[in-house]
Amino acid sequence: YIYKKLIIEEAFFNFLENRKWKLTWVSICGWEPTMQSDLKDFCKKIKDMWYKVKLDTNGRDPQIISDLINEKLVDYVAMDIKHEVWSFDKIIWVKIDEKPYLETIKILLNSNIDYEFRTTVIKWIHDEKIIENISKYTSGAKAYYIQNYKSWNTLDPDFSWKSFSEEKIKEGIDFFSTKPSWNCLCIAIST
Repeated sequence: YIYKKLIIEEAFFNFLENRKWKLTWVSICGWEPTMQSDLKDFCKKIKDMWYKVKLDTNGRDPQIISDLINEKLVDYVAMDIKHEVWSFDKIIWVKIDEKPYLETIKILLNSNIDYEFRTTVIKWIHDEKIIENISKYTSGAKAYYIQNYKSWNTLDPDFSWKSFSEEKIKEGIDFFSTKPSWNCLCIAIST
């Protein structure tokens, strides 16, 4: 999503106008797009240019996501599920009400648009049990992606989270292939 002080909105739409026959999708992502008060208007302007819209979200605003879907302002939603519900604080270090996230999951599961759920797995934070718990409330999803955390280029040099080894990720593939919960399970192996 455009941070208004970095890119002027007019320049962004000029960019899209000049690429109408080269691009088909616009991905709205970064920080949390549903926190932007003009998100619906922004999506509408993009849709009016005949582009498809993908929204990347953490799912914190189910009503906004529902409105965007019902008003046909998004074509695809990718929702990050940081951790099993009732344990998000292990990732974000703050206690929050997690009911809205579950509501967003239900909205997507019951919607007619394409969507995916995804979790970036981090060594010492995630394990098979946590992913199995996530599967309980994402069961039947069109797609669930497990991507290995990449420990590089962080703003804090003391940041100590680590990636899983390729061997451990492959063990996860074996573990989850015996537990069909999703229509498509994709696991990124690269470390």
